[in-house]
Order: sequence, then structure tokens, then C-alpha cells
Amino acid sequence: MRNYYTSILFWILTVPCAFAQSVEFPAPFDEKLAIAGLEISQPLDAAYQTEPVYDNPYQQYDFAIHSKLEGMEIRYFVLPYNESDTLSMSPDVLCLRASTSVAVNEDEGIVSMLGITKRELRETFGADWGILYFFKPKQDFGAYQHCRMLALYKDGIGSVLVFFLFDDPNNDFIDLRFPAVRFTEMN
Repeated sequence: MRNYYTSILFWILTVPCAFAQSVEFPAPFDEKLAIAGLEISQPLDAAYQTEPVYDNPYQQYDFAIHSKLEGMEIRYFVLPYNESDTLSMSPDVLCLRASTSVAVNEDEGIVSMLGITKRELRETFGADWGILYFFKPKQDFGAYQHCRMLALYKDGIGSVLVFFLFDDPNNDFIDLRFPAVRFTEMN
């Protein structure tokens, strides 16, 4: 009987820990985050797993995680600032290029763009510039019905694009994961 209770106690204590494990970033991605002064708050409560990074003709990305529990995949593209790369100094061009490349080109396709207030940029993301796009992604980019793309820029530091891919338009977890990326460097 004692072994029975010991066994139950073991499962009660270890199963939640399995869901609260952090995702390990690959060294090249971790290095890009450090160069761009970015930190990512990892979701420890939804069994996120690392996803393979697939080559696609539309938009490269550096790292991806997925949660079946939340029905969402999150992809990150980090572009550190580089004076010899005009794209790294032009976040508006970077995000416009990404959104037009990734969004479907259908007659009924809608791309929505929303600004982010200066206060929210500064307080939530530590960024100088940012914008949010909503669209249906091309199937070759991601087999999902919806994409929310967050684009952030810190002057002289870098840019980040975060793609939230999901099927349920009423997915409440998107707002929970939205502020998970932040610039830590001050310029």
C-alpha cells in the first residue's frame, strides 16, 4: 500500500514538471538574440516544443515553437542592426516585405495593419517602432488559417518579426503570448 501512495505522489509531482520545462534555444539563435539585445519569455505552462525550421520561398525564420494545448505555433526572425545592410535599418520595409510575401494573394484576402502606441512599444517591448499585421498565411509558409505578425525595431540594435500561426480566430492564448519578446538593450 505504501508503494501505491509513493507511486501516486511521484506522478503528481513529476507530471506538472514535464510541462514546465523550458525550450532550449539553438546556439546560433541564442547568439542572434544577444547581438540584437532581445529576450524571449518562454511559455512554461503550455507544453511548448521546438519545431524544426523549414526552408520556404517566402520568409526565413530562425526558431519556432509549437503547443498543441494552445493550438499555436510561434516563429521568430531576428535581424541584428548592421550599417552595411539597409534592410536592418528599415523596419518598415522589412515588415512590409515579410507580410506581402507570407500573406495569401487571393481576391478575398485581407491584410490588416495596426499601429502600436509609443507607450506600449516602450513599456512592453522596449522598442522604438512596431506594427502588427493580421492575415491568412500562404500554405507553403504554414498550414494555418491565421497569422498575427508582430514587427519590432530598436534603433541601432535590430529588428524582430514574430509570427503567431493558429487556426481558431478566438484563440485567447495569442494575447497571453503577445508580449513574450522584448528588447533589453538601451540606446
